[in-house]
Amino acid sequence: MAKVIGLYIAPERKMSMQARAQVHAVAGHGLEGDRYNNAAGQRPQDRRFSDAAKLRGATFNACEDIEAANRWLRDRGHPSFSAAETRRNVLLTGFTDFASLIGREFWAGAAKFRGVELADPCVFPSKLAGGKFGFMEAFEGRGGLRAEVVSGGLIKLGSPFQI
Repeated sequence: MAKVIGLYIAPERKMSMQARAQVHAVAGHGLEGDRYNNAAGQRPQDRRFSDAAKLRGATFNACEDIEAANRWLRDRGHPSFSAAETRRNVLLTGFTDFASLIGREFWAGAAKFRGVELADPCVFPSKLAGGKFGFMEAFEGRGGLRAEVVSGGLIKLGSPFQI
């Protein structure tokens, strides 16, 4: 069974991600206390969307994808990225097929989400991690998912992830 094994928020766009034991998802916004819940994380390129809050509600990734990306980096002599350094909000284990969730609803704990788009890697995590090499390259095809919060609810470490 897939489940939540990590929860992270950052109150502002350039702040480090902070681990949490639980977070509350707010319908139509994001995770309480996170930069995307209050639009503080909105990037200039997000303004082209009519409802950028839905696009940036929460981000998901899988520990299996992070481990694979870190193996790629280590094999090339580069430092790895922690789950928090990937800048994703919800870390899962037991599920990696994020492409199958685009346009579909799913649950993490008591909150319902809808997949919006794959979260393509960018250079921002490398910059915030002190200039570590290779986030974009290592996480290509492993960047996770952006999702909107359809109905709010509590997500805790250990919560089930269900489609």
